[in-house]
Amino acid sequence: MLHRILARSRYLMLIAVLGCFAASVTLLIYGALETVVTIGHILREARKNKIPVKLG
Repeated sequence: MLHRILARSRYLMLIAVLGCFAASVTLLIYGALETVVTIGHILREARKNKIPVKLG
């Protein structure tokens, strides 16, 4: 019985690992989108206030 429980516990670990992977990918995408939005706001405000912006 103990052997059967230990054999099935690997599926629980697999679910936990896949859940962590999905969460990290989601946060990575969210962070990238948030960065793009923030840069857009900065450029829009700079254009509105006629502040020269160097890109690069």
